[in-house]
Amino acid sequence: MAKICEADIIHIATVGFHSKHIYSPLKEYGGKKLILLTSGGRRKKDEERMAEAVAEAKRIVKLLNIELEIIELKGGYDYTAKFNEIAKIIRKEKNVVVNVTGGPKFDSFVLYMAALKYNSNVKAVLYIREDIHEIVKLPKLIISEIKLTEFEQIMLKAIKPGISAKELAKQLNKPFSQVLRYSRILEKKGLIRAEKDGQTRYIYPMQPYI
Repeated sequence: MAKICEADIIHIATVGFHSKHIYSPLKEYGGKKLILLTSGGRRKKDEERMAEAVAEAKRIVKLLNIELEIIELKGGYDYTAKFNEIAKIIRKEKNVVVNVTGGPKFDSFVLYMAALKYNSNVKAVLYIREDIHEIVKLPKLIISEIKLTEFEQIMLKAIKPGISAKELAKQLNKPFSQVLRYSRILEKKGLIRAEKDGQTRYIYPMQPYI
């Protein structure tokens, strides 16, 4: 991989109990700042290990003369809340290099999904093979290019996590059969998931639609 070293690059990385995975992308791509995403709500022992990882990150960025910003994510395991947190960070920056290697798997997954959604702000999405420090460049799929009808777009914007198909039909002032049919189409496109409880079909967005 050719060395890029652009001065305006912003790195965003999740971190857990160590920060070794942040060094290779910073060295390879250069940049002016690293935004480190941490998660709270852990046991005391875990908090101590995370504090050590953050201290390690501070040593690395100091060595490379790169600014460090630490953001503690508050969303917990609420996908939509955490997605919105991370998306706000990505949308604020340009020329972003995303590192999904470290930290809780849930956080890394949400970071990747946000990077895919706002890929015009993202230069690269990386995973680091920590055993050999190899940089693996992940694909930037363009979710926004999924073809949607006007009604599908309206439905996606109206869907709140856990809304029933009947409630959605009432909200949209459309026949239940139409909403049910389109919810199955959106599910096949990977944009929502549905759960049945008896005769009731509950709908959940796979990512916020903006």
